[in-house]
Amino acid sequence: QQQQQQQQQRQTNLTEAVGDGAAKPTHSSSSPGKFEASQPMSSMALGLVSSTGEVIPLRERDDEEQPTPIQHPPFPRMEVQMKVTRGEIMQMFMKDPPHITAEKEKGVRNHRLYQGVSIVPERHGARSSSSSSSSLMDRKMLRSKLHAFLSMSKHYKPELMLGRFPENELLEERAVVLSRLKDHREALAIYVWDLNDLEKAHRYCMEHYDYHRAHDKDVFLHLLHVLLRPECVETGRLKKADAAPPKPKLEEAMKILMLDHKRINVPKAMDLLPDDLSITKVFPILKAVLSHNKARSRRNQVTKSLHRIDNLTVRSEWIRTRSQQVRIDNITKCHHCSRRIGNAAFIRYPGLKNKRPVVVHYVCSESFQASQSPGGVGASSR
Repeated sequence: QQQQQQQQQRQTNLTEAVGDGAAKPTHSSSSPGKFEASQPMSSMALGLVSSTGEVIPLRERDDEEQPTPIQHPPFPRMEVQMKVTRGEIMQMFMKDPPHITAEKEKGVRNHRLYQGVSIVPERHGARSSSSSSSSLMDRKMLRSKLHAFLSMSKHYKPELMLGRFPENELLEERAVVLSRLKDHREALAIYVWDLNDLEKAHRYCMEHYDYHRAHDKDVFLHLLHVLLRPECVETGRLKKADAAPPKPKLEEAMKILMLDHKRINVPKAMDLLPDDLSITKVFPILKAVLSHNKARSRRNQVTKSLHRIDNLTVRSEWIRTRSQQVRIDNITKCHHCSRRIGNAAFIRYPGLKNKRPVVVHYVCSESFQASQSPGGVGASSR
């Protein structure tokens, strides 16, 4: 009850402080809990209620003192209308990069790049040249494939394939088939006299030289024979009736003899040289050959001395092992079965890593070897 009385007292004090024009709380059904003011809110006195229920007025403002709200102008709405035609969009996407633009300035027109492939339109009158160049590239590619097939494939017979080649065409491919038949002299004649390419002939010799094969160890000698004795060679160029007899290529033969004398049988090569050749031209070759033979002789002597030392070492070890003895008495037992040896046949195994020799029965030798780890002791029967 005291609390209710205090609350009523506060309400009465509040109504007295506000006055007749203050807002009075009304509880209506339409808007419960709202204040209804008979006078405008601008003339209302504001205050605080103390703990005793007294109202302390703060200040009163008239309508003139109230600040007018600042009204900003509405933000202008920006409307951008882009009028771009379809042709302009296509020009944006089809615009050439700088390097293509530079090419256009040089005279190349309508150059386009589509997915990384350069497409240059052909000019009038250039179609025949481009088609001829493309056909030439196709022919080179086909010939390279044929050359690789003939040199590496094992699915054809060279003797049958040789009969299908024409005489004056596909000469390099014919030389490849001849190399499969080990006919090096005729193949080198094609390179030297028909193709006139000494570099390919020398490369052919380097690829097919093998000292340990009878057909391939004299391939450089065949090249010298082709260079110095063209009358003994039958090729398409030399078979022509109106062709002049070729002259021997002595200078090229001397260069090859000087560079590759290590792979050539020099006495046979000297027989191919003409008889009227001066000794001054042959002297550098003979000097190089003699110095090479002397160095090889010294190297062979050193190798022989090393092999002799190894032979003496092995022989002394054999004699030392052979001189060892083993004594068998009544108490000597087999190392495998632990029974006495007696008068039975036995096998003695030399000891390893400073161990004593091992004696086993001849019958127990196989099982003893099986029980040992691989690479164990070696056997020597006694």
